[in-house]
Amino acid sequence: MKQKDFALYRFPNEKDIHRVAVCADSLIVVNDIGELKGRNGFVVAPFSVSDECKVVLIDGAESEIVDEKTLTDCDDLAFRTDVFDDADFDISDDERARYARDFRRFHDLTCGGETEKIVLSRMSSVPIRCTLRQTLQMFLHACRLYPDAFVALVSTKATGVWLVATPEILVEGNADEYRTMALAGTMKGGTDAEWSEKNRHEQRIVADFIRQNLKNHATDIRESSPETVQAGDICHLRSLFKFRIQQAENIFSVVKSLHPTPAVCGLPQAETRRFILQNESCRRLYYSGFMGEVNASGALRLYVSLRLMHICRDRCWLYAGGGIMPDSTEWDEWNETMMKMKTMKRLFKIEE
Repeated sequence: MKQKDFALYRFPNEKDIHRVAVCADSLIVVNDIGELKGRNGFVVAPFSVSDECKVVLIDGAESEIVDEKTLTDCDDLAFRTDVFDDADFDISDDERARYARDFRRFHDLTCGGETEKIVLSRMSSVPIRCTLRQTLQMFLHACRLYPDAFVALVSTKATGVWLVATPEILVEGNADEYRTMALAGTMKGGTDAEWSEKNRHEQRIVADFIRQNLKNHATDIRESSPETVQAGDICHLRSLFKFRIQQAENIFSVVKSLHPTPAVCGLPQAETRRFILQNESCRRLYYSGFMGEVNASGALRLYVSLRLMHICRDRCWLYAGGGIMPDSTEWDEWNETMMKMKTMKRLFKIEE
C-alpha cells in the first residue's frame, strides 16, 4: 500500500475530525499565498516563505470525516519525521542563555524606537521519539483537552510533521461575511483577572494594525471591545472583527496583508519580519504561519500556527513566543513562553 501525506484536523467547538490525504507527488507547493485562489484543500503556510519552507496545499478532493477507530488504522499514512533532521537545529548551547542573548537584541531595538513591538520566539527540545500511532493519540488527546482550539496534525514531504492546538483565527468565513481577531496579551489565571497596561497596549497594537489593513480591502467592518478569553491554562485579550469584501475571490489579498500580524511578528510589519529572520535564534519554519481549509468559492477557515510542536526523528521541538516592548523584562517574557509551552507538554504528560 502506497502511503500518503495527510492532514487531520478538528475545528473549534466541533466534534468532526477531518482527514485529507494525497500521494506525495500530488502535493501542491507554491511560493505565494495568492496562488491558492480557486483551489480546494488544506493549506500549511510558513511564517515567511523561503526555499526550505513553501506554502503547501493538500488537495481536498478526498476529504472525509473519520472516527477514532478509523483514525488508528494508519497503515496508509506517511510519517515524515526526517524532512528536517535534528542536526538542522542548533542545540549546542543552553537555551536559557540563547534566549537571553536574543532578548537583549530585540529589546534594544524596541527601546531605540525603531519598532512599537517585536515578537521573540524560542524552541525547546524534548528528547522523545514518537511513532505515528503515539502522535495520533496526542492529536486525539489535544482534541479532548482543548475543545475551543483548532487542532491539526500534518505530515508531508514538504513540511515534516507538525501538531497544533491554536486559539487564534487568522481569517475565516465565506462570501457573506468574514472574521478575524486581534489576540494578544498573556496572563495565567481566570477570565476575571486584571490586565497590566503593557498587555493592554500590546493588544491595541494588534487591533490597530488589523483595523487599518481591513480598511484597504473590506467594507462593513465591525469591531468588538477587547474581552478576556481562556486558552488552555492561560488567558488572552481578544477583539473580534467582522467584515465583508466585494468579491470573495479577493479574500487572499486580505490574508496576505494580515499575515504575519503583530501578534506573531511586530510593527512595522516588514521591518520586524526582516529583523526576526536575521536575528532570532529560533528557526520558525511553520511556527507562526497558518493552517486550515481553503475553498475555490472563497470560503476559508485559517488559523495562526501557535501552540505547536514539530516532531522530528529523535525529538520533539516546542515553540513559543511573546511580544517585546520597551517595558518588557527578560524574566517575565521567558516565563510567558514557559506557560505557552505547557499546552503541548500536557500531551505527553511532561512535568516541569
